[in-house]
Amino acid sequence: MKRYLLVLFVSTSLLCGVGYGQDQLITLDTVVGLITDSAVVNGGGLTFYIRTANLEEHDFIGITNGFRIYSPDDLTWTGTSATLLASIDWDSNFMVFVANPVDADGIDADTVGFGGAALGVPPSIGMPAHFDDTTYSISIGPIVASGPAQHICIDSSYFPPSGTWQWAAGGGVGTRFPTWDGPHCFVVVDTMDSDEDGIPDATDNCVDLFNPDQIDSDDDELGDICDDCTDVDGDGFGDPGFVNTCPDDNCPAVHNPDQDDTDSDGVGDACDECTDTDGDGFGDPGHPANTCPDDNCPEVHNPNQLDTDSDGLGDLCDACIDTDGDGFGNPEYSGNTCPEDNCPHVHNPAQTDNNSDGVGDACTFAGGFLGEYTVLEYDSGNEYSQRIRWLFDGADYHMWLDTSYVVSTCFCVVHGSFTFGENLTLSEDVSLPDDAAGCPSCNPDLNPEGIFTHSWEDQAHLLTRDDGVYQKTISLYVDCCVQRGDFTHDGGPVDISDLIALVSYMFDGGPPAVCRQEMNINGVDEIIDIADLVFMVSFMFDGGPPPPACQ
Repeated sequence: MKRYLLVLFVSTSLLCGVGYGQDQLITLDTVVGLITDSAVVNGGGLTFYIRTANLEEHDFIGITNGFRIYSPDDLTWTGTSATLLASIDWDSNFMVFVANPVDADGIDADTVGFGGAALGVPPSIGMPAHFDDTTYSISIGPIVASGPAQHICIDSSYFPPSGTWQWAAGGGVGTRFPTWDGPHCFVVVDTMDSDEDGIPDATDNCVDLFNPDQIDSDDDELGDICDDCTDVDGDGFGDPGFVNTCPDDNCPAVHNPDQDDTDSDGVGDACDECTDTDGDGFGDPGHPANTCPDDNCPEVHNPNQLDTDSDGLGDLCDACIDTDGDGFGNPEYSGNTCPEDNCPHVHNPAQTDNNSDGVGDACTFAGGFLGEYTVLEYDSGNEYSQRIRWLFDGADYHMWLDTSYVVSTCFCVVHGSFTFGENLTLSEDVSLPDDAAGCPSCNPDLNPEGIFTHSWEDQAHLLTRDDGVYQKTISLYVDCCVQRGDFTHDGGPVDISDLIALVSYMFDGGPPAVCRQEMNINGVDEIIDIADLVFMVSFMFDGGPPPPACQ
């Protein structure tokens, strides 16, 4: 017959009500005959040592306790016996005390009763106050198991079977019902140890391989050295470094049965701190495990993450690099699939190009901006004006004199050109050379150079230079002319309010018109004078011709 090992079941349920038994404790103290903390060899025997504790101040003169030895799965044992231990002088403490096995044949169940009585007159005092020691033992065996994993148990029982589980005290103290820490159950297993690792085959998690440490990393009851798939996260893929036959897990600590690895770096998406398909060090958006920054071009290698138009798409994968945000792409980017912008740095979704030169009207300033160059000569009271034109080449603004318009009065002319940054912001301090040659009203030896300063006044950009001889001001303003004579620039027809504003400006120090071209009512020259006033009065009150159209 095979011999089997006994495994411990622990339960703290009580057979009897606790009653007043909080200070009366009966426990299983020690088990002799186990080959492990929870095992006994088939054919061997067990001895259970019972501990008794009375934590009260009172002696108990009546003791009635019992224990039942049984097998829930029908193993047998040869017999049961009970012994009183020497921790108590039983003959002196009790007038009568018995340790009585009942039906102790090792079949079905054996019951052992412990009972006694004392008169309460020293030395016959019963169970002493403040007593705590092993008091008696119960022995069984040899154990006869007929199959694997059979059990034997010890639990509390009435004694005799129809009696009670209690202690009684004299002097009005009353009855106590001691607590019990059982039942305690053990399993009997064959002692064969095929791999000689000290663990019986019945409990060895690797029967044929020596593994005394019994390590089972994934808690599947198979030791790591014989587990063909050590899989801690339970997704069907094995942890690397073990003797697995299942595929290695690309995320050993995270359950990911799909094993997705978008960037093919050997680390599953579920635990990859940077799922980076294009390998540029920036992670594909949408992967919660990423701790690296999101890639603005996930499928194109772009470690510089350049995004010229700041739309969240890297230049290398942006189908429309559009710095001014008007829906038309900058021409210098060949990868654009959107239409080219005819004015890349100015927002112009209409893409209007009235002269069909390929450059949008929004960034064509030849005629789009006009300027007036004014020279005031000190000590002479003379003031001269010259028209100035501007051109925007896509990056800078250029200024030069309008040679198609010549004033009759000679003055020290400005020639050449100079540039400003985008939006008419001075990129640096600039100077304008004067050329006095051939102009009798100017000193031919005078070639002053001064620094222009930049300021704003309503819609006009003002550049001013004061070199001690001439005060020179360049006024730049939007080509705003809609209707000559609309001095108030209200967009309406020329009316009495415009005449009043013109008179106020000419004779009463009133403000100039918002748009200078609209002040030039007769359109003859750039000088605003009495001829303009006469022309306007004739038009309004004497049937004269209307002001000419703006140019």
